[in-house]
Amino acid sequence: MHPGVEGFHHWIEVEAAGGGLGGDFDYRRLLADLRSVIRLSPSGTLTARGVVGSSLQGHLPPQRAFTVGGVDGLRAHSFAYFRGDQVALAQVEYSMAVGRIQSGGFESGIHAIVFLDSGRAWTHPDQWDVMSQPFETDAGFGLSTSEETLRIYFAKNLQDPDSDVVISARLQRPF
Repeated sequence: MHPGVEGFHHWIEVEAAGGGLGGDFDYRRLLADLRSVIRLSPSGTLTARGVVGSSLQGHLPPQRAFTVGGVDGLRAHSFAYFRGDQVALAQVEYSMAVGRIQSGGFESGIHAIVFLDSGRAWTHPDQWDVMSQPFETDAGFGLSTSEETLRIYFAKNLQDPDSDVVISARLQRPF
């Protein structure tokens, strides 16, 4: 899948460890990632993403736990701020071309971005309990090159009015 290509993209993965497979861990893990890219105009694109995941059996080792936070989701939170055996994340982003830069042999377009991220990772080993979770929501804006080789974000945690604006950079599309 090439990020940013119009259409609906998805993948679902089931991971199994232990049992008849042997090893140090015994668990089953499910992750679904759904993405949609809609071209609204020649210069404007709406991108949406939904992620859900859960431990189906056993306890996830720390390296296989779901995480939310940072430039991949909840951009006003630190990397992997939320961690657990369940995850739910929704993201929407609007990008619009706003200009071009030319210098010598270099030429690139500049895009303005507005975004909203909402989600959380948590631990509840007995059941999928997404409806009882206090989801965090971050919003912000940013700039990117038209080639998506650099993105700069300015994000704010909407649950905490006193939170600082978090500035981050990314070298590719987040989704």
